[in-house]
Amino acid sequence: MPKWTIHIGPGKTGTTFLQNVVLGRCEELVAAGRPNNRRPEYQAFYHAVTRDEDEPAAVAAIKSFVEAQASSGKPVVLSDETLALAPMWTVAADRLARVVPEANILLTIRSQLTAIPSYYSNHGRALMNVPASYRGRFVSLVPWFDYAVRNGHNDYIKAIDYRALASTFLRYFPGRVHILTYETMVKDKTAFGDQFSELIGADIRGLLASTARVNPRQSTRALHYQKLRAKLLPSVHFTQLPFVAPLKPLAERFLKGGASIKVELTDEQKAVIRDRYAASNAWVQEHFRIDLARQGYPL
Repeated sequence: MPKWTIHIGPGKTGTTFLQNVVLGRCEELVAAGRPNNRRPEYQAFYHAVTRDEDEPAAVAAIKSFVEAQASSGKPVVLSDETLALAPMWTVAADRLARVVPEANILLTIRSQLTAIPSYYSNHGRALMNVPASYRGRFVSLVPWFDYAVRNGHNDYIKAIDYRALASTFLRYFPGRVHILTYETMVKDKTAFGDQFSELIGADIRGLLASTARVNPRQSTRALHYQKLRAKLLPSVHFTQLPFVAPLKPLAERFLKGGASIKVELTDEQKAVIRDRYAASNAWVQEHFRIDLARQGYPL
């Protein structure tokens, strides 16, 4: 069995950059998850890990997928930040540990003080998990923050409790959970590349150093468009109109242009974040011996 690394995110920690630019282009490894996650066999594997209620069938499906990835003999890296959003972390960790018990589990983490604004700008400002007539409607920062962060009604907000996430996987992969920080990747690619390469057993340092970021925050143009559409034509699906389809690429390019969304948290909102995550971050700092204080994490 070749070396396995399972990168479970969470999101907004450079995952898209690592998946699309680094892992997906590295010839020294097998990128078993994203950006190759649309394959039917991966979808079956993901369903087996996170949702399938038939335990024996799920484990068998996971084993089949794992064996298929091992055929080349290269190190395997399965990166998918949505694993951190799984309904039951214990189920996902248990099923993976039964099949690949020697795998390393990687968490990339980011200060919640910057991760939450980044998540809101790209995801939180549009209503999700609501009836179809309300889906995609704009929600401003204050009500979203109160609902998602203050009251905890959001899977991503739960996933960036790094102690809870890491300790769950440590129970099933003792001594095999590793943490790298987004801040190191941004400020010191050499150090991050050395750590990442050693962990996965493949050299990704050249790809990491030579490529700029991807998946930036969405633009203020997209934000203003979403606000206007929610007020004027909330239930109209433009992409379903025949005369709109040819204009869609042009409109998307325009909306992606311009300045990025800037999300400014109030002092009171920052205090809420500190209260929610400080103890968790302190545990991570001590357990994994990472100086999170120096990197701006709430402690």
